[in-house]
Amino acid sequence: MFITKRHLKHIISESVKTHKIENDIQLSNGKSDKFGSKRHIKDLKLRIADMTRYRDRQRRGSEARATFQNAVKSIRRELKAAQRVYDRKHPPEEPLVQE
Repeated sequence: MFITKRHLKHIISESVKTHKIENDIQLSNGKSDKFGSKRHIKDLKLRIADMTRYRDRQRRGSEARATFQNAVKSIRRELKAAQRVYDRKHPPEEPLVQE
């Protein structure tokens, strides 16, 4: 049985996603927490704010500014994934309907 290159990429991609979600990640303060936890999301938001400040100090069109922008974009993607994990684990409570 042969596995196509596309199928292999999909398997690896899903494996990496599962590994990231199930394992602890290191926060910027050096502590560990689960991917998608409140502390992880807060840490990502702080990282985005810091990187945005650094980016805004650079001249427009400079290579340094582009590098910081790429870092911000990457962290935003991770934040979005972490937020989805958090939302899946903590669905919003629906209010009780009184008749």
